[in-house]
Amino acid sequence: PWAQPLMEIRAYFGEQVALYFAWLGYYGYSLTTPTIVLTAAGIYEFVTGQSADDEGWWKPVQVSLAFFLVAWSALYKDGWDVEQQWCATKWGMLDFEEEEADRPQFVGDADEPRRLSPITNQNETYYPAEKRARTQFFNSIIVALLALLILVIFALIFELEYKLLDVLPASLAGYVLPLLIAILIQWFSRLYNPIAYYLNESENYQTQTNYDNNLVLKVFAFEIMNNYSSLALTAFFKGWYWGCISGDDNCLSDLKRLTGVIFGVRFALALWGIVGGGCVSRSYKAFLKLVLPEADTNEDNDGENPMHDDVEEGDRLKALEHPAFVDEAELEEYEGLFDDYAEIARPRRPVVRRRLPVIGMRRLRERWAWVVASSMLSSAQVLQMGLVSMFTLGLYLTPLLGAGEVLLQIRVDAYKLTALSQRPDPTPAESVGSWGVLMESMGLLAVYCNAGIIVATTKSFHAYSSLQRVIIFFVVEQCLLALKLAVHAYIDDEPTPLAELKKRNAHVVARHKNAVFDDDLDVGGDAIAVDADALSVAALRAKRVARPEAKRLEYLRRKLLGCDKDLRDLRQQYRDATAQEVYNETEGVSYSREHPDLALGMVSLQVQDVVGLGSAGDPVDAASTRLVIHVRGTEPGRAAGPAPQVSRPARQPRAEEGGADDLNVGARLVFDQHFSVAPVRTTRAELRIEVVDDAKKLRRGFAALPLPALGDQKQQALDLELARPGGQGGRPAFLRATAQFQYSKVVPIKAEITAKLEEQRRLHRDVTNLQIGRDVEYEDDWDFPDRQGTEDAKEADDDDGGGAGA
Repeated sequence: PWAQPLMEIRAYFGEQVALYFAWLGYYGYSLTTPTIVLTAAGIYEFVTGQSADDEGWWKPVQVSLAFFLVAWSALYKDGWDVEQQWCATKWGMLDFEEEEADRPQFVGDADEPRRLSPITNQNETYYPAEKRARTQFFNSIIVALLALLILVIFALIFELEYKLLDVLPASLAGYVLPLLIAILIQWFSRLYNPIAYYLNESENYQTQTNYDNNLVLKVFAFEIMNNYSSLALTAFFKGWYWGCISGDDNCLSDLKRLTGVIFGVRFALALWGIVGGGCVSRSYKAFLKLVLPEADTNEDNDGENPMHDDVEEGDRLKALEHPAFVDEAELEEYEGLFDDYAEIARPRRPVVRRRLPVIGMRRLRERWAWVVASSMLSSAQVLQMGLVSMFTLGLYLTPLLGAGEVLLQIRVDAYKLTALSQRPDPTPAESVGSWGVLMESMGLLAVYCNAGIIVATTKSFHAYSSLQRVIIFFVVEQCLLALKLAVHAYIDDEPTPLAELKKRNAHVVARHKNAVFDDDLDVGGDAIAVDADALSVAALRAKRVARPEAKRLEYLRRKLLGCDKDLRDLRQQYRDATAQEVYNETEGVSYSREHPDLALGMVSLQVQDVVGLGSAGDPVDAASTRLVIHVRGTEPGRAAGPAPQVSRPARQPRAEEGGADDLNVGARLVFDQHFSVAPVRTTRAELRIEVVDDAKKLRRGFAALPLPALGDQKQQALDLELARPGGQGGRPAFLRATAQFQYSKVVPIKAEITAKLEEQRRLHRDVTNLQIGRDVEYEDDWDFPDRQGTEDAKEADDDDGGGAGA
């Protein structure tokens, strides 16, 4: 169950996400051994009726289990170090962090934002290290005070528990306060997390790795106190200061009860990550789709790829009309792996995006479910490792519960990544960073915690005096520490196969970069001997560039990079557009998100003149001629646009405008007026322009233009023939104007994204063709450099031939 498709995850989500799932799978697999050993001990304890408090033969078993847990934590840490080196080597991520670029959020000092680097002699963004050190010092004081506050709060809760024993039965009081503590642990994490982010931002780190590492340290300085202080108080101080609920001199049963309740809350909140984040959200979607099918017409997409070759024609057309990126744009933005490593509850930034207040009850319910799921998940898996290695002697089923939680967490995180959030930008990573340091610290704390539980909490050394028990504690602690160091020394940090693979990779890179290596191979038969040491890098580079296929491949790769950038920009434009409007496919017009009844369609009309309306037999007076502009729906009884607009009177053309009407009969009427007709509620309508004579109360003519004819949302020049009412004959009359119908920002962006996706598909196809030695399939779509040279040469030959002939 711990196996993960790491190569597929890496190919789609990047190395950082793949490394996280590799760590989860390895940690879950490593829990198998302690789960078997400790569960067997727990079953035996339950069957025989003996407990860890009993004296006798159980004492050496407890000590052996403590040594086993310390050795396991050391084995796990060293094993993971080797495993992540394998991953980094296979994925080409070795030494990545040494070449890391600056964070976009890194800013220079206000007094000296840029300086000349004394190392590279180049201008660089500069922030003084001493200023950051001062900020770190003050921030560490704030974190320490908050951690101390947590300790005081939990101490007050134990004091309250002691008072409740006078009111409530011991069995009830023994579960009420542990449940309160388990809930407060999650709540305090949620409250502290934004503070940690703010403090870390104030320190202005240059690289993302340094930023993440210091954020981890700030969070865990608080989280260690938040997650373990209540357990430590129960194990080491509760018995002699407050008294145990069980009435014994030690509080091992209280520790067991508190550990079980904490894991119960963790399981409940992890399950809510699926129920709250997914099932509730999708249930609301299905319910509202039945009740309000017109509320969102973009809920029908099943996520298929519009370019898949196996899709039927009908499904292909549906996919093209509603591609998968539309649904993905509606999901929450993925906020990085920090919360997945730590699963620390915090409010996610996308919840407060500008769309939330104006999207109505449907979106509000969906996002409420997502907020609850993401903000109330369990504490860190790294912290869970601390529970397993430090407090398992209190509850033998802790490794089993931890393994079950990790298995559940893998499914929850996979579900979040694939169904509840947008695909994160693939990010390279070499290691888990400071999380490895924290795992090592958990193993070190396990040494002291297990020694303390054996000596102070259990009855193994209950008969000894306090001084003797202190001496025994130091002896046991030193033995456990020696065992931990021995395990670290025994495990090879870099196995021989891994070292050979690293050297092989370095050798291959050196050969390709320098092209200088020993070549002493014996050549026989028809083989051609090549002296590799005599090769020239410049000659190799020139030879590669001279190949037409290499030029074409480089051209396509550059074009592919530009296409990817255009797609990112278009997707951002699409998200911005959908934040402001909702496209109604039934009406063919977008409506405002803030005011759902407000249509955003608008017709911009610029009327120049009307030609051929008047004649000598039927003169038209320009001063009494006006235009009536309105949008009329094709369905009776439904208003498609606003009230009609009436123009100013026409005028006779001036001499400098040309076409002067010497007879003054209205052969040409100049309007030169602009009209904005809004809001237009549907595309099932037509733009109607009527020419009326105010003096004679007569309609001279009209023209009707269906709005779909302006569907490209571009300005079009119109030359509309006017229809004459009955009884008005004469030569044809025309109205000359320019018109533009703007009905949606979303539609053209979707069309551009679809076209770019098709271009991206063709680029990938031809890049692959060139790489495997085939001809390109879309030769006419690309302006290859070699073809440009051929065409220029052909034109030059034609010119030379023409000159010679002349």
